[in-house]
Amino acid sequence: MTATILVADDDRAVRLVVSEALTRQGYKVKTTGSAATLWNWILDGEGDLVLTDVYLPDDNGLDLIPRIRRRRPQMSVIAMSAQNTMATAVKASEKGAFEYIAKPFDLDILLRSIERALSLSMQDRETAGQDISSSDALGAEMSLLVGRSPIMQKIYRTLSRISQSDLPILITGAAGTGKKTLARVIHDHSRRMQSPFAMVTISTLNGNLAEDLFGTVERGGRINAAGAGTLVLSDIADLTKGLQHSLLDCLETGEYQPLGSRRRLRFEPRLISISSSDSHSLLDDEKLRAELFYRLGVVTIHMPTLKERLEDIPELAVHILRKLSQQGLAKCKIKAE
Repeated sequence: MTATILVADDDRAVRLVVSEALTRQGYKVKTTGSAATLWNWILDGEGDLVLTDVYLPDDNGLDLIPRIRRRRPQMSVIAMSAQNTMATAVKASEKGAFEYIAKPFDLDILLRSIERALSLSMQDRETAGQDISSSDALGAEMSLLVGRSPIMQKIYRTLSRISQSDLPILITGAAGTGKKTLARVIHDHSRRMQSPFAMVTISTLNGNLAEDLFGTVERGGRINAAGAGTLVLSDIADLTKGLQHSLLDCLETGEYQPLGSRRRLRFEPRLISISSSDSHSLLDDEKLRAELFYRLGVVTIHMPTLKERLEDIPELAVHILRKLSQQGLAKCKIKAE
């Protein structure tokens, strides 16, 4: 049977281009610029997949997603927006979107996303995203996670897929690219958001790192502090060979052993690793054991420098100025009161 795609976007040109592209691929297409019309189609049982803009004149497209999922659990929703920030991508995932695509988008990427969504079984679609309560307190440091460049769009798509999983993540990139901020964002929008967030910057620790990580009989270490939350290991390449072996054992067995103890405890946290070295350097220069590298980098995200995303600079500047303006207004209000 030919699939029917419901497209909701207030931009007539976008509706036209998307409709023509999907029609050429053999899909049936219905387009609208109204959230109300889209919702009526959903209620009438029309369509096999929804492609919706985030900002519609009469409603927010993201707010429609949970309603669509409750009414039509077998239907996937792909969200798209010109508001290209990491927060928008994360929020789309939280609401249950199958994928988030930033505008302007590549039609080939859109078509591949639609094909993947339609190929899922009903059970797969229901578990593709979980509706959890959102947190908008992302902080001013989110400025670095703004942009519409292809490399940032790739990060948004990756984030929308992994935010509700427990897969280990390796974040690479030069200093100042927002690696630690990204780690915090992933935690704050995961199923573990109510559990602890523990970060260890390995290069700054002067004492016994093994004791600091694994703890002792007398006191718990960072792993214990993270509990069932998120454990972030920054500067992962600075781990000694011995500690790399111990960490690999944790990931393979799901257990760890505090120093001086005979008991093995359950290793519960989701692990996010951070490195200023790129993936190739970590392996080729043998900074990490290959077995550990592949365990840590089940998902790898490279945070680009501004040089790698020059087209994002104007949008970054506007975003930062807006943040500074908001902070200034808040300070003025406090003084006035």
